[in-house]
Amino acid sequence: MDLRRPSLSDFGVLDNEALRSVNQTIVLNVIREKQPISRADLARITRLKESTISSIAKRLIGEGLIYEANLGDSSGGRRPRMLRINGDRSAALGVHIAPQQTLIAASNFSGKILRQRTIKTDSDPERFLPRLAEEIERSLHSDLPAGLKCEGIGVSMPGLMDRSQGKIIYSANLDWREVEVGAYLRHRFGHDIMFEDNVRCAGLAEIWFGSLTRLAPSHMINLLIDEGLGTAIIIGGHLYRGATLGAGQFGHVSIDPSGPRCRCGNLGCWESFASNTATIHRYLQARGVSGAATSIPFSKLVALARESDRDALLALQKTGEYLGIGIALLVNGLNPEMVIVSGEISRAWDLIEPGIWHNLRIRALAGNLNSMKLQPSSIEENPSLMGAISLVICRRFALPPPGREGRRALTATRG
Repeated sequence: MDLRRPSLSDFGVLDNEALRSVNQTIVLNVIREKQPISRADLARITRLKESTISSIAKRLIGEGLIYEANLGDSSGGRRPRMLRINGDRSAALGVHIAPQQTLIAASNFSGKILRQRTIKTDSDPERFLPRLAEEIERSLHSDLPAGLKCEGIGVSMPGLMDRSQGKIIYSANLDWREVEVGAYLRHRFGHDIMFEDNVRCAGLAEIWFGSLTRLAPSHMINLLIDEGLGTAIIIGGHLYRGATLGAGQFGHVSIDPSGPRCRCGNLGCWESFASNTATIHRYLQARGVSGAATSIPFSKLVALARESDRDALLALQKTGEYLGIGIALLVNGLNPEMVIVSGEISRAWDLIEPGIWHNLRIRALAGNLNSMKLQPSSIEENPSLMGAISLVICRRFALPPPGREGRRALTATRG
């Protein structure tokens, strides 16, 4: 399924049933993005007749997908009834598997996290998967309000993966190869389970819950920085996956052939200089601290920098410079409308932004750079976790691909 948000120009000639379903999906998306909104404003934005909007709104209210909220301001006549998405109609479960810890969150259908659990990620998948399944089971039974049905489970995982099977082909950060996460979880649970890699999940979160719900650029890059570094690439409104689903591995592009050896085997990868792991290592090295078991949380490093710890500040500023080097490659090669930086480092934006722009102005082509916007993520929660939740939620809002089969799928989904 294409997880982009729908456009009025997405479809050609449709039969009445398919057209009704498409219109309903478009109206549902407009309500979600503009809520609270009146029927009159819906008609103006969608260019549908007010009678059509009233009919669609009645159906959506009957299905429990939207509800009438407060009265809006009057423009001369009766005050309009404002429409909102009913976030408490159903729920989603999001799972984010990361090298150090795994997050499990129950969410309502507006993306509001109701409860979150954390478990340690075991390096041995045979020990870890049973523990993960137990915690998912607890969340399904204990973390959702009574009567709130879970519509599915979204799972975010790092590395190269077969998303349809939920299989990790290779994850350098987890050091897992050929791990059948999907087969194991689908055997344990009767719910729909969807999988995506953590980088693309962060990009989806920005589209469905972040600033892009308003801006909606057609060509953008979401740069996720955590233990590693990766990019979600959106071209023409579509998430680009590549010929073998491996697109976006810019973290493993070498920016210094004489640099340190990366976990992928390459020398001087961008990730080796600009990831959270690299930033923490740079700080500890400046402090004269060594040892494989020695580390600090990235949030602690940011806090130290704000408390005038010079070594912490310099480590972050250096990361900003390295980010500028890599982003310049993206700007020159892909010419995006927007680049968004996601992850905990976005909370240190004021500390890293000058270094990013310094190298962008030196290295990026002026024509490409002048048309590009650069901003930190607006997602307050873990972006990959929110992306996992969006895998479930967006099925209700996303349009299938154009064509007969896509229209048939939409009609079947809408019942």
